[in-house]
Amino acid sequence: MKRQYKKSEKSKRMILDAARKLAEEKGFEKMSVQDIVKESGLSVGAFYHHFTGKDEVLNESFLQFDNQLTEEAYERYDRMPALEALQTILVDQALFTESIGVLLMQDYYRVLLQRNYLNAVSPEREYYKAVKRYVRRSQEAGSIDISLKEKAIAEYLIQCVRGAIFDWCLHNGIYSVSDKVKSEMEFYLRPFLTSKEKKGRGVIKSEIKRL
Repeated sequence: MKRQYKKSEKSKRMILDAARKLAEEKGFEKMSVQDIVKESGLSVGAFYHHFTGKDEVLNESFLQFDNQLTEEAYERYDRMPALEALQTILVDQALFTESIGVLLMQDYYRVLLQRNYLNAVSPEREYYKAVKRYVRRSQEAGSIDISLKEKAIAEYLIQCVRGAIFDWCLHNGIYSVSDKVKSEMEFYLRPFLTSKEKKGRGVIKSEIKRL
């Protein structure tokens, strides 16, 4: 059963990789399901086993960041101070976006707005849960104001990063969105920091460790 699951996940990964390659070469709108099938070397049946169409492939490509938030990833985050782990997750989302590429991200937002894929902003996403987790731990550590709701803080921080990514798309990727998120991290977090944290740090640490 486990072997079959791994095989299924491998074929899914092959489809996603093929779609990304084609999107970079010819653009999302010009590629077809048949193109993806041919590039991946899989059958049409294998494609439709995983996806209903190319729009879903695009949506799934972006949500792959959640799949990187494995137990091993959490172990690495947990070794960091809570506030640093929170910053790192937000920067890692931007780094993942850069790995997808600006052309595919522009197509992603276009499809997202047209098809109204609400799972991208679902609080049940692992990314949302991870941000909430380290907001809460930062509160417990005395870095973030405990009187503020962790859910509201997490949603705000995620929206800030999403805004930076969208701006990056509008500017056709002429700058590094991960560097932008790093440089703006102080402005994202400062309203929620405790007085002790503000005095102790002065400014938010700009050099974030990467996974």
